[in-house]
Amino acid sequence: MGLGSVMQAGLSGLTAAETAVAYAANNVANARTDGYKSSSPVFVDLAPLLGVAVGGVATDHSQGAIVLDESPTSLALQGEGYFVVEGSDGQRFYTRDGRFTLNANGELTNSSGQRVVGYGVDDDFQLQRQELAPLRIDLDARAQKPDGTTARLVSYSIGGDGRIRGYFDDGGTRDLAQISLARFANPSGLARQGANLLAEGANSGLPVPFDPGQGTTIIGGARELSNTDIAHELLELRAASLWFRANTHVIGTADALLKELMYLGRR
Repeated sequence: MGLGSVMQAGLSGLTAAETAVAYAANNVANARTDGYKSSSPVFVDLAPLLGVAVGGVATDHSQGAIVLDESPTSLALQGEGYFVVEGSDGQRFYTRDGRFTLNANGELTNSSGQRVVGYGVDDDFQLQRQELAPLRIDLDARAQKPDGTTARLVSYSIGGDGRIRGYFDDGGTRDLAQISLARFANPSGLARQGANLLAEGANSGLPVPFDPGQGTTIIGGARELSNTDIAHELLELRAASLWFRANTHVIGTADALLKELMYLGRR
């Protein structure tokens, strides 16, 4: 193996160590980001004796801890899958961050203003499951009673099956909407978009809509925390720093040997 190859291998090691530090630092930075899933680079050998490179990214999809929240529109997922949100341009994204609120139009939205997608209801409060659409909770909803008078919506709740149920002043309960979720064949293939959002990636597969309750439960008035393990990430940072130092020594030694050979060649 020539000294040039040694230098190349050392430089690839430095780059890989920097990448490992960047991922670990990002995980630590998102330790308090609701629904965040930690990730780490996967390294592969280059051609024999030429060093290392990043071959992909591994995402830890394990369940984050769930804590109670005062807002009834804050939702946590227990199980696989993602909430589906839609921007004003119709583009859809996927997230585990369920810190939702109602906007001025009664639409369930995330902190960036994207609207949560699911199934609405008709005038008789029957779910319309023909297609997914942004959800709206009509806080002024009225229901026709058998005697011809109307019942007024008093309150609502979001159940584990994703149904948003309205409670009316006649004692009746009626569906107002249902939240839909999506799963992917390869969640690690999803592309991070910032703002705690994910988009379809080349290797994620297509989104498969499904109703909560089919292996995944929505917990209302709760949040799923980040699954970042701070102790593990600190160990990763320590290992990466040692890796960086070792490759620095390799490059330094190769450089010294090259200088010695050049000196000998001039004698």
